Amino acid sequence: MKKILFLFVAICAVLSVSSQDRVLQSGTNTGVSYTLPASAFVVTVSVERNDFFPGPLQKYAASLMGIENSVKSRKTTYRLTGANIKAITVNDLTTMNMLNFVGERSSKELKTGAVSMHSNGTLAGINSEIGAADNSVAFSYSVPVWDDTTPDFDYLLAGPNQKTITDTIVQLITVDTATIKDVTYKHKLVERSEEDKARDVVATIMKIRSDRISLLTGYQEVAYSEGTISYMDCQFKEMEEAYLSLFRGQQNHQESSYTFIVVPSFDDYNKDITLCGFSETTGVNLTGRTAGQGITLTFSGDALPKSESPEKSGVTYRIPVTAVATLSSGSTQIGGGIFTVPQFGPVMTAPVSVQPGAIIDPATGAATKVVID
Repeated sequence: MKKILFLFVAICAVLSVSSQDRVLQSGTNTGVSYTLPASAFVVTVSVERNDFFPGPLQKYAASLMGIENSVKSRKTTYRLTGANIKAITVNDLTTMNMLNFVGERSSKELKTGAVSMHSNGTLAGINSEIGAADNSVAFSYSVPVWDDTTPDFDYLLAGPNQKTITDTIVQLITVDTATIKDVTYKHKLVERSEEDKARDVVATIMKIRSDRISLLTGYQEVAYSEGTISYMDCQFKEMEEAYLSLFRGQQNHQESSYTFIVVPSFDDYNKDITLCGFSETTGVNLTGRTAGQGITLTFSGDALPKSESPEKSGVTYRIPVTAVATLSSGSTQIGGGIFTVPQFGPVMTAPVSVQPGAIIDPATGAATKVVID
């Protein structure tokens, strides 16, 4: 569900009242425009991604290195690791209304009325001292981009791709009664096989391990500092891990978060609001639940009141509703909370006369103070 949010400049309108016969009335064609607040929810879903890459020498992992659990094929998996729900206050344009003093003048005595609003256009109060509280909000987010870079296995395998082989040719030449043995050698270059490369890598790994043991046991008899030994040991381990990845493969781990903004309406109460689809093989699908199960947000609670205020004049306010928010992935709950959701509650009107006073809560739209003459 999408709603466009407009921010208004803070305003305080002063209305002249010429007699006590004039009363404050809402829903007029002229006057001061205002709205009531609503709650928007920022939902953050954390996702873990794991990419598995088989090594180019994987088929020799068991025979040459004794590695049985090597990565066999290229695959990507996703996992939900956390979720969070945050409420922010916005203005509800569906409640836009006007306030004005109407009626005939019966006295020359001049009275004034003040209508105060917050900077986002929501009603703050009538003829009352309003604090400096401001419920305007700005929020932005970006869609995560995963790193799809594949490991550079070729870098570790790069090297001479040919080797020299020697053929020995022996000829026996008989001249009269003498036999002469003629030995010749024929050299040629042939392409190294994949198994040859695998055995060279095994030899390199064994050399790295031997050099590392010599370093840690002080075989070189060189007085390296503790920091130097630690650095070289780290480099040896990184080199060994890199060459081992040619056999057992490599796993890349990433974490990121997806953000969704939901502004529920009255009709969304006790209903699932689908944020996105999610699958362990394809991850988050922003177009819906076409792949895998859906991630949904549900606001639930008691039956909502359907009554409407019989008053047509005066100051409108809301009776906010407290709802339980549940964030689910399929049938599994991954987050939730208890929130006050003003837009689930009915809009009421307080009866007022010549000099009313009212204070409206900037977050819920509830009337925290009403003065009626």
